[in-house]
Amino acid sequence: MHNRSSVLYCSVLFAVLASACATYPAASMAAADPCIGPEPLLGRTEDSVTDAMGQPGTRRVRLLENRHDPNVTDMRITLIYNGAEIELHTVPVHDASFLARVEISSDRYAVIPGLEIGMPRSQALQAVGLFSEADTVRKECPVELPPTIELTFTRGLLSRIVWFNEPD
Repeated sequence: MHNRSSVLYCSVLFAVLASACATYPAASMAAADPCIGPEPLLGRTEDSVTDAMGQPGTRRVRLLENRHDPNVTDMRITLIYNGAEIELHTVPVHDASFLARVEISSDRYAVIPGLEIGMPRSQALQAVGLFSEADTVRKECPVELPPTIELTFTRGLLSRIVWFNEPD
């Protein structure tokens, strides 16, 4: 009988824990981690970025040789907004693209989880797990194909965020 009640107790506990986890999606639990980067909000394509942020004021395209295959031409598309610059790397022949760089200098754009322009230095540094008195700090995120986050402070407040990633 003791064994049966233990199994019943564990089943009920598992059901309660499973429903609690279902109430709080993984994305919202980890939403404050800047290393997640802007991709959950902006996506990986020009269309997804413009869906999230609207049409840019300026769009620039630069062609470059693919670093793996000199016969393939890649594109760097830069979307420039008032207070934000989004750079996508696309490989049209493979129908692939990714966010290469996101620079934010306006509090209008909160696209890096846990970081917002205008927040106090201590809060921003805590969000990325750093301590520094420097006006500009960098953190390489501890994930596969690590992105780098660069924070700039003016008068004790976060004034610029740059998130960049160069997957191979």
